[in-house]
Amino acid sequence: FISTPEFSASLDGLYGTTAWKPALDIDDAAERKDFLYRLYKDQLKNAGAEHVHHFDLYRGNGLVYSLFFATKSNVGSDRMKQAMWKVAPFGDFAFRSSTRDQMTLGLEAPLIQDKLRYALLDEFGLDRQVSIEEIEDFMCSDRTTFHSGHHKECLAWMEERGVIEVVEGTRQRRKTFPDGTRLMFVEPPPPSPPKPSQGEFRF
Repeated sequence: FISTPEFSASLDGLYGTTAWKPALDIDDAAERKDFLYRLYKDQLKNAGAEHVHHFDLYRGNGLVYSLFFATKSNVGSDRMKQAMWKVAPFGDFAFRSSTRDQMTLGLEAPLIQDKLRYALLDEFGLDRQVSIEEIEDFMCSDRTTFHSGHHKECLAWMEERGVIEVVEGTRQRRKTFPDGTRLMFVEPPPPSPPKPSQGEFRF
C-alpha cells in the first residue's frame, strides 16, 4: 500500500519525514523492507533513542508482525533482549532478530556460543586488550542480539579452546570473568594431528 496516494500523509507522520518515498522506486520486496526498517530505526535514534531493537515474529515462513523497541537505557535494552530470548521460539511461532541475518532467537547453547564468538571477534578484533566491562556494555547494546546472560559462558568456552588469553593478574580463577578482568581475542592454535596407531607411518 506504500504507493497508494491516501497513505502518503500517514507515512509522513509515521516516519516523521518524507525520506520513505525513495522506497517507491525499490522493486525488490526484501530490499524495500530493509530500507523502510532501517529508516524507521534511524528516525527513532534521531528522536533520542540510544538503543533500537527490531524483531520479526514469524509463523513458519510467514511474517506476522514486526516489533521495534527503543530506549535510552542500557539496562532496558538488555532486559528487552532477555525477554525476547525467553519467549522465542514458542509453539509454531519464532522471533527473528533482523531482516539482515534472520537469526532465530532461542538457539541451543552450542550454536549460541559459536555465533556469539564471531560477534565478539567482529566487534573487538584480534590481539587487542579488552576489559570485561567493555564486553558487558556491548552485550547490553543494540549492536548485538545476544544479551548479558550469554557472554561469560561463551568466554569460558572460548578460553578452553585457546581463542582468548586473559591478562595475568586481572583475575584469580580460570574461566571466571569478574570486574577488572582484561583479555584478548587471539587466533586459536591449529589442532594437533592425530597420533598414528602402532605400525602406521605418516609422512
